Amino acid sequence: MNNKLIEKRSITMSAHRFIYMLAGILLLLSCGSDNNAPIDDPGNTTNHYLQLQPNGLNAIKVSCTEENFVFPFQIKAVGNESNQGGEAQINSWSEDELKAYNNKEKTSYVLLPSSLYSLTSTEVSFKEGISTMDVEVKFNPSKVFAEFREKTVEYVIALKLSSDKIQVRDSQSRILLSISFDYPTVGLAASAAEVSVNKDLIPVSIGATLDYTVDGVSTTNPWDFVCSFAVPSNAEELVAEYSDCIYNRLLLNIL
Repeated sequence: MNNKLIEKRSITMSAHRFIYMLAGILLLLSCGSDNNAPIDDPGNTTNHYLQLQPNGLNAIKVSCTEENFVFPFQIKAVGNESNQGGEAQINSWSEDELKAYNNKEKTSYVLLPSSLYSLTSTEVSFKEGISTMDVEVKFNPSKVFAEFREKTVEYVIALKLSSDKIQVRDSQSRILLSISFDYPTVGLAASAAEVSVNKDLIPVSIGATLDYTVDGVSTTNPWDFVCSFAVPSNAEELVAEYSDCIYNRLLLNIL
């Protein structure tokens, strides 16, 4: 009698263990099939969001003589609902946004005035079945160079993507176009001359050099221009500094 009771209890316990194991397996399977993965999970295909391509900092080098430059980029809809349509806007950064960027990246960019560049579109609409929209930034390098010469600052075009209807990933929603120029530079050539202290006036020839490269290639000067020489207002200070460097005392004689 006792043996039958023990056997019955053993069978009951085994059945309970099997039920518990089966319930655990079903629970694990239900967790593994959950599609509500985090937004930042790259393997999640249920998210629908917009991004700029390319994004981040992009260096642009142009010739100071160019009159037209175009930088193309794209707005892309990503995710398994990317063909359902939607609207997005492109705006320039605020001064505060660029200031925060400069502080973080240890840069000193200045926003290029919006009057010196244009966008083919500042608002785009994704129609059903379309997941990529092309946009272009256009500007006249010669006019931007004139502004650069006047202000002597490092200009940047900074744009950001936004949308009220579609999610935008902050890390992929901003683009900066840093502008630099190929332009000619004029300098004084190294020269030396022997002078006599017995003469009041001695002519000395000083050569000038012109350096002009475009895309790293030396280019012929395309202009006719004249350079003028003048004694700087701090000439005595410069001569004194130079004299200290070469351990000689030079006398500046300004005629």
